[in-house]
Amino acid sequence: MQTSNQGLRWLSAGLFVAALIAAFWRLPTAPQAEISPPSPAKSSALPSQFSSGFLPKTGDRAATASLAQLPDGRLLAAWVASAQEDGESSAIWFSRLGPSGWNPAQIIANRESTASGSFAHVRDVAYPQLYAEGSWLHLWYISTSIAGLGGRAIQHSVSTDAGLNWLKPNQLAISPSGIGHTALRSAPIPLTDDGLALPIFSGNANQASAWLRLSASGEVIDKIRPLPTIVPAPANTPLAQLRLKSGRLLCAGNPPGERNTLQLWTSSNEGKTWASSKPIESAPDGGAEFSDPVLLLARNGLIHLAYTWRGQSIKHAVFSEAWLDGGPP
Repeated sequence: MQTSNQGLRWLSAGLFVAALIAAFWRLPTAPQAEISPPSPAKSSALPSQFSSGFLPKTGDRAATASLAQLPDGRLLAAWVASAQEDGESSAIWFSRLGPSGWNPAQIIANRESTASGSFAHVRDVAYPQLYAEGSWLHLWYISTSIAGLGGRAIQHSVSTDAGLNWLKPNQLAISPSGIGHTALRSAPIPLTDDGLALPIFSGNANQASAWLRLSASGEVIDKIRPLPTIVPAPANTPLAQLRLKSGRLLCAGNPPGERNTLQLWTSSNEGKTWASSKPIESAPDGGAEFSDPVLLLARNGLIHLAYTWRGQSIKHAVFSEAWLDGGPP
C-alpha cells in the first residue's frame, strides 16, 4: 500500500509538471518588432561650419558622455565625472545647451541616489545613456555593487521636466549573470511598436553583444538577437555611428593603434567601404587619449559630437555635412 501511494504521488507530480510545461508553451510571445526608420532632418543644406568647446568641468576625471535633444530643440548631455584626489565615487552629471553655452551642471545620479532607489549597496555609477521621447527624458546607466565583479546592474530613471528633477531609479529586471562586464555605449533605438532596443556591449567590443527590448516606458520585454543596425566598421575600437541627412553613414573613432587621434569616416554604400574625413583632434604626445565618441543628428541638420578629452573633460563639437566634405570652417 505504501508503494502504491508513493507511485500515485510521483504520478501526480509528473502530471503537474507536464501541465506547467504545456501552459508555458501556450503563453503568448512578444510580437516581432522592427527598427523604426529615422526621421529625416527638416532643414535645407547648411553651409560649412564647425565649432567646439568643453562641457562644464565637474571633476578631475570625466568619461562616457551621452547626447539627446528635446522636442523643443534643446540639446542635453550627461557624463560621468569623479574627483580623483579625494577618492570620491563617480557621479552622473547633466547639462543643457543654452544660447550662451552649456548651463551649470547638476548631479542626476550617484551611489546614494541609486542605493535609495534599488535598496542595494552601490559602489559606483557609469555609462549614462539619455533618450528623449515626448515629454519624457529617460536615463539608463550601469551601477556597480560593493561586491565588484559580477555586481553590475542596469538602472533606469525618468524626468518629466526636461531634466530638472528625476524619479528614483529602478533596476531593470534581467539576470545578473547576463551583465557581468557590460557597458552602455549607445542610446536605445526606436522600434516600430513604439518600444525601444537598448544595446548592451561586453567590455571593449565594437558591436552590441545583446539587445534589451524595452516598452515605451522603459520596462524590459525580452532579450533579442542583435539587430542589423551596426554595419562593418572602419576601426576595431569602440566608435559611434550615425546616418546623415544625405543617407550616408558617419563614424567617429580612433584609427587602429592611435588613441591620440579622433577620426571621422563616411560611407556611401552601407559600410562596404569607408573614406576617412577630417580628424577632429590629434596630439603628438603618446599619452593623449580621445575616446568614447557619441554622435547626434539634430533636427536642424547639424551634427553633434561629444567625446572624452584626455580622460579629464568632455569636449563637444558641432559641424555640418558641408564641413565634413571639406568645406571651410
